[in-house]
Amino acid sequence: MTGLLLTLGILVAFLIVPCILLVVPSLAIVSCATSKTLETRAKIAWMCFIVLVWPIGGAIFLSLKSAGVWLRAVGCLSFIIVIVGSGSGLWLEQKRTEQVLMNLQHIRIQEIRFNLSEGQQIRASMRLIESITELKNEIQNLPWYQLERKQTSIELASLLSEFLKDKELTDTEFEDWISKFNSRALLKPKDLREYQRSLGRN
Repeated sequence: MTGLLLTLGILVAFLIVPCILLVVPSLAIVSCATSKTLETRAKIAWMCFIVLVWPIGGAIFLSLKSAGVWLRAVGCLSFIIVIVGSGSGLWLEQKRTEQVLMNLQHIRIQEIRFNLSEGQQIRASMRLIESITELKNEIQNLPWYQLERKQTSIELASLLSEFLKDKELTDTEFEDWISKFNSRALLKPKDLREYQRSLGRN
């Protein structure tokens, strides 16, 4: 089963995606430029649409305006793949967001063992509560145009959940996580994912 999924993943990554991103729009542009049924203004308008709505614009043009039957078939298939792929990606992202929020909800500060003095532990607990509350708010309420910031918050929450799997937070882990939380506006989601991989965390 794993081998099949790996094969499908390689097929999508190295064949289908490049085809949709490069081949389909290129076919659409050539088909549009050589069309005998479209007027010059229509050609210009469609070419602008193909370029501006890349790569789905090419699929739409081939589906609706291409003269060849096989080109229409390619356009329809590409359109379906883009829609299904985008929908699947959004669904997976939503599921991950729900899981991250659930993990944050299940964190019990009073159950965490801090390797700190009693006074430092109280301050660390309060800071952690405030940070978790801010993360929940950002993940749930950030608008769509701040998607990268939301993804950064999700990665921070994921990192914190990994640190707390053993119900213990060392001073190094706490300071490390808090420093990243405070500078999250400058961090990229991929930076945090790479950091987790460097720690041997998925």
